[in-house]
Amino acid sequence: MKKFFLFFLISLCAFALFAEDEFQVFNPREQAKTKVDERPASPLQVNGSNTPEINLGKVLKLSHRFFPVVVQNPSDEEIKYSSVVVNCSCTSIVNQKEVPVPGVIPPHGELKLFMGLNANEMDTTEFIRMIRFDIEGGYRPFQINFSGSLDTSIYMTYGDDPEQIKRGNVNVGYIPEPSIPWNTDLYITSDPSNPEPLELDTPHCSSSFVAGLHRFNDHRWMIELHGVTPMKIGEFRDEGVVVPVKSPAVPEGQRQIIVLPVIGICGTQIVPTAGEIYMSPTYEGETYTKDIRLERQPFMDKNAVIAMVKGKPNPYAPVIKVLTVEEVILPTDVPGVEFSMEQRPYGVLLHCKMTMKDLVVGGALATFQVKDAKPAEVWFGILSEERRRQMEEEDAQKAQEAALETEALKQQEELQKR
Repeated sequence: MKKFFLFFLISLCAFALFAEDEFQVFNPREQAKTKVDERPASPLQVNGSNTPEINLGKVLKLSHRFFPVVVQNPSDEEIKYSSVVVNCSCTSIVNQKEVPVPGVIPPHGELKLFMGLNANEMDTTEFIRMIRFDIEGGYRPFQINFSGSLDTSIYMTYGDDPEQIKRGNVNVGYIPEPSIPWNTDLYITSDPSNPEPLELDTPHCSSSFVAGLHRFNDHRWMIELHGVTPMKIGEFRDEGVVVPVKSPAVPEGQRQIIVLPVIGICGTQIVPTAGEIYMSPTYEGETYTKDIRLERQPFMDKNAVIAMVKGKPNPYAPVIKVLTVEEVILPTDVPGVEFSMEQRPYGVLLHCKMTMKDLVVGGALATFQVKDAKPAEVWFGILSEERRRQMEEEDAQKAQEAALETEALKQQEELQKR
């Protein structure tokens, strides 16, 4: 988690310092104007052109668009390529396994690509993306440009939120226990002034959800989403719901689907104040007792991270119950360690009595199970030389990260003073 915040802070500072002069948006056509490659063009073509431009027309903002691209070699020579590159994370080659890299397109042969475009990752109304083949044999790269515009007239709302959801994530929030049934209603709406009706097909779900589709009129649909209990404990980011779009129609051979990732948190985690407890091999006593805390805590998701950055408490903490001794199942198979508990206001105080002669060199794992929560795990044993060196290296790395984090915070404070 520290690495995440360190990266975030350094990136923020760097962007603030240099974005004004250095930030540029890559545009394949503009690059072509300013950078001339004088090598000859390869014989490769798409739809009879060696500088192909594919117009996808309007692409729904909530959707993933899939379309075929057939690269043809009408010449009498084989064309070898060393790499295939796309210029945006929103673009992918769906049939990647069928596109060997490096590869060869034989004389009068062809290579079939099935491309995917995730419109949820795009923020510009008009877009240009490309796929490039780096050709061997002295030819310049073969570049296929595809363009279009985002259609934001179809949008989604859910729950009691009246605002349009620009991105298709469905956040169901915090589910306290895996066995609790829950559901949420998703509304997909198109512009009523559009003469073309909105037509959706049967939704598909991952194994964690079921969905029903209900039509209100030509421009408004409801998806009733239910969680399948018991849910998996922890943060979930399943693909959730996939809804095929029948209308607005797309050209033959293409496909358009609405993908609604479902995110949220289920259950809690039991957090110990120490993850490793090792005794020195030079300790002369027969036994030693170490006390640690066990607390029930929420998982960290986007909402919790934002709250922590702002210096606010975890938003889920108020609804989480204090851990009790009756809930904790103590392990009985940890060599050399006996456990006892007592209740405290924050949770459970765990007494760990270790007998030196029975401890394992290198450690044994103790797991403290609690229903509907991720269990706590603690290592107990005699410290080995290898583990001692690892711990020293980890401490040095943490100190370095802390120094970098401090420097990043200083840079941020300096930027705020300007």
